[in-house]
Amino acid sequence: SFKAIRDILSDPASARTFVYDLAVHTAGWGAASLFVGEYTDEEIEAHAEFTIADGIIRFRIRREELTAVRVVEILKLRGANQVGGRHFFEIGPDGLTFFPRVRGPEPGSIPPISSADRVSTGIAGLDDMLGGGVPRTSSTVIQGATGTGKTLIGLQFLLEGARRGEPGIHFTLEETADQLRGIAQGFGWDLRELENRGLFSFRYVSPVELSTDAFLDRARQLIEQIGAKRAVLDSLTSMALGVASERRFKELVYAMTKHFRAQLVTLNLNMDIADLLGSAQLSGYGISFAADNVIQLKYVELEGKLERGISVLKARGVRHATDVRRMNFKENGIEVGEPFKGLRGVLTGLPIPVETKEP
Repeated sequence: SFKAIRDILSDPASARTFVYDLAVHTAGWGAASLFVGEYTDEEIEAHAEFTIADGIIRFRIRREELTAVRVVEILKLRGANQVGGRHFFEIGPDGLTFFPRVRGPEPGSIPPISSADRVSTGIAGLDDMLGGGVPRTSSTVIQGATGTGKTLIGLQFLLEGARRGEPGIHFTLEETADQLRGIAQGFGWDLRELENRGLFSFRYVSPVELSTDAFLDRARQLIEQIGAKRAVLDSLTSMALGVASERRFKELVYAMTKHFRAQLVTLNLNMDIADLLGSAQLSGYGISFAADNVIQLKYVELEGKLERGISVLKARGVRHATDVRRMNFKENGIEVGEPFKGLRGVLTGLPIPVETKEP
């Protein structure tokens, strides 16, 4: 440790003289020098070695609940630009792996979305509601309560891409790959065969130990490696567990949608809504601004039975249906049917016949 020199030298003045003499000598050596030590914030501000250094890199361990995250900051880099803020790193068998904090891509690298170029969702009735599918490279939030069909919509979206020769990847923070294969098998979908052909991939990460910036950095690398054209993240709700603040979560979602578009990927993002029945919500955590499209799945109680409804709350630059339609699980997947007719208040989950007056 460079700091041990201060223990050898007798007083602060001698240490300061040594540091300045060392700076003169190292400048003449023509070599890059790296000095390592354990310093507090106060010592970084006061000690002479930080004055003469061309760069200062600080490593820390940050406590988050019961876990610890390794963080690195570049405090100084003389004569050069750097990305400020806290970045993340891991120590593994291959040494240190660094993950720059997620930021939005450069504006010039984000291609515009054309409403004329559509991507099929794999569900004919939903494509009809969207006027022909979602725009290519757009991002879509699929929101709804548990069991409404968000994961199935994501699987059918990727399956449709595979049928068209478009590789897809399912990023899952909830079900494992084997669980999703089992769900797909129940509808007659053989995901193994598509995986062997390089048209379908899984990436499972437990939300308990999730480092969100590292996860998104690896996600972008995987998309590049497999040439993915479609992606599903299941779910944003689980991803939020790995983010310290709501503001940072919104920043990450916004940056993710823009990075995936820059990679020419059409993205589905699943979001859990806590209410089983009740008034409609527009994407929890206030992230609807980052999505191009928002699709709402809803339980609807009719004559003592729960039915499922689907509606398009937002489709940027697209003329879309505004009614709430029935959605059913069939043997070969999800089917979107006719609108709920003769009812009002369907989005509340407790509709009232049009001819009936409220008490």
